[in-house]
Amino acid sequence: MFLKKLNMRIFILCCLSCLMYSCITNKKITYFQAPLITGADSVAAHPKTKAPELPFEAIIGPNDILSINVASINPEATALFANWGQIAPGAGSGTGGSTNSTTGGSPLAGGYLVDAGGFIQLPVLGTIKVAGLTSRVAKDSISSRLQKFLELPVVSVRIVNFKLTLLGEVTRPGVYTISNEKISLPELIGMAGDMTIFGNRKNVLIIRKENDKTEYIPVDLTSRDVFTSPNYYLHHDDLVYVETGKGQGRIASGDNIYRILPIALSALNVSALLLYYLRK
Repeated sequence: MFLKKLNMRIFILCCLSCLMYSCITNKKITYFQAPLITGADSVAAHPKTKAPELPFEAIIGPNDILSINVASINPEATALFANWGQIAPGAGSGTGGSTNSTTGGSPLAGGYLVDAGGFIQLPVLGTIKVAGLTSRVAKDSISSRLQKFLELPVVSVRIVNFKLTLLGEVTRPGVYTISNEKISLPELIGMAGDMTIFGNRKNVLIIRKENDKTEYIPVDLTSRDVFTSPNYYLHHDDLVYVETGKGQGRIASGDNIYRILPIALSALNVSALLLYYLRK
């Protein structure tokens, strides 16, 4: 009688585990799905296509920190501008790869802070407005001014505090600093260790502040259309939120259910077998 009750409990637990696993279908968690085409072979219906390259350049804004380096064919004259590329005392070089500032990544490099009006103050050259420009255009502007002092000047300009915030159902939420001023939404999620099984891939929300306005932009990562979306590349200071999918909510310990349940079922099976042989 005892064994029958125990076996019934095991059977019920097995049924519950199957229901839990079936709650989240592959269609909800698969990225970049092709459009559904019926009545045709899947390979023929979805031939290989190449997504067009989306142009993107980060725009400099107030409170950005710029690293500016200058070189020319005349080292003596260039020495007047040598301090431009130096790092602020106590700051890291900022030349490494993309880092997560929440997990001990390199601190932001020093440089020139863009003021509220969009200007920076440079030695010799004075005040220059850079807000609203890309790094490439700002570089050209500074280079043209330097031609009065240097022969064939070479200038590089980079935003060293290009950062993004990622929250919600991802493995490692946090603030991420990007060294090359360009990153796509899938790349950011990949840096964070991917979404959890509970993340809603059909409605990833980008919160973007531009021109004193806040935009709320939903992106569907289950569709291949994301590769041609104007929101494929993220902007400086974007906040990305991955919400919990409908019907996929969890309590604080819900993450461990899928790991604990198989162990518990195995333990019950072993216990049932031991009891069976002991009672023989």
